[in-house]
Amino acid sequence: MATVKRVNKNGRTVWRVHWKNPEKPNRPYTQSFFRSEGAARAFAADKAADTLSPSDLWAEASLTERADAMEALRLARKSGVSVAEAVRLVVSRSSSPLPVGELVARVVEEKRRRGIRPRSLSGLSRDLREFAASVGWDTQAGEVSPEDVSAFLTRPTWGAARRRGALISVSAAYNLAARQGWLRENPAARVERPVVEPSETSVLSAVDATRLFRWLEEEDPELLGFAALCAFAGFRPESEAARTSRETITRGLATGWLPSPTANKTRRRRVVPVLPALHAWLAAWLPLGAEVCPRNFQRRWRVARVSSGLGDWPQDVLRHSWVTYRLASTQDDARTAVEAGHTQEELHRSYKALATSGEAAEWWGILPLSPDLSPAARRRAEAVSTSCRERMSGLARARHARRTLAHDTLAILRGMPDGWAMPAAVAEVSEKTGRDRESVRNSIRALIRSGDVWRQGKAPAFRHGADRKETDAGPGPG
Repeated sequence: MATVKRVNKNGRTVWRVHWKNPEKPNRPYTQSFFRSEGAARAFAADKAADTLSPSDLWAEASLTERADAMEALRLARKSGVSVAEAVRLVVSRSSSPLPVGELVARVVEEKRRRGIRPRSLSGLSRDLREFAASVGWDTQAGEVSPEDVSAFLTRPTWGAARRRGALISVSAAYNLAARQGWLRENPAARVERPVVEPSETSVLSAVDATRLFRWLEEEDPELLGFAALCAFAGFRPESEAARTSRETITRGLATGWLPSPTANKTRRRRVVPVLPALHAWLAAWLPLGAEVCPRNFQRRWRVARVSSGLGDWPQDVLRHSWVTYRLASTQDDARTAVEAGHTQEELHRSYKALATSGEAAEWWGILPLSPDLSPAARRRAEAVSTSCRERMSGLARARHARRTLAHDTLAILRGMPDGWAMPAAVAEVSEKTGRDRESVRNSIRALIRSGDVWRQGKAPAFRHGADRKETDAGPGPG
């Protein structure tokens, strides 16, 4: 049974459909929201019909509907087609035309309007563009079949995880179209999702992490704030560490608890304890006055990883290491799950028994060699300044050493007699430099506009006729 009710969601009036989803036996009751009452009631009618058993559906049918069903079955058997497929085809053709390309544009714009994160929006847009290219941008979205979706997913270069993600994107697009009333059916819902085998969690050893932090201490201490938040607070690099302010860190050192930004991956705030290692690194980093992600962060962070011998860098490896060593040191599943923002099931599946308590003690024992990082910061600033000066000097030397057309043109014009005419000058410069006449003419005109030619005492003049032929007569410099 599906019920329709007018509700307020996020400050907007929408229509909610409460229906039973047979595909989710554990949590069967599902809510779907629509902007119009008509779309909500049409969706509710479809779901109510879908939940009826065949016997109940036949019992509720009128005599006319039963006669139509029997006639449709007779025609289908005679033609060798499926009744259901024939009805789906008619329904798709009777709906308003919506090409796949327009569906993609509408879905991406709707997701952007609802505030989906840029990274997620980029992945959704990429998947939907590839789907549109596979089935055809001008193909009607209602005519796309489950076989078309399956053909789109069967790419030899795609693994199970990539196919699963693409299928989820396509299904989300069609579900949104159904909720908005643009389409009536989701062909991706009848495609089996690929099974993704869980991968082993990547964890850094204390030796590797020590090598990274020692390099940062000596070469680029401004990055230590970011590294410490990921390695000793378990912050996610992009959605948590990069969004943490210096004020939040200062309060965290004073209170002993560091909150993560609310706008993170799960959109849930969590609080982690400021352990001695985290306190030591952040207390040494704060006086530098740098932001968590300073200028040219991506390039500098990549250089730090490669230079410290950690070029092969799994995604979120510092956070995974923190969760692993935190669990190994506390042996408290519930506490670690709350601090990490995970469920205990996820904790057991991905992080349990990956490290010993001794390895955890080594991890938490990574401390700064000196509480004062300012000398290293000054050395880096001086090195960067020297490098910039040398690079700019090199560019200037290369620029002055390079023979340009303007440089050669000016030298040739200086050797010509006063009152030279433009055609003769163009011909002579073109012959001596080997450049085409149009480029030479433009170069001479630029020199005239800049005043370089006039300062040499040259006085070219123009006769403004139909052919704009240059002559030797004309006004002087004054």
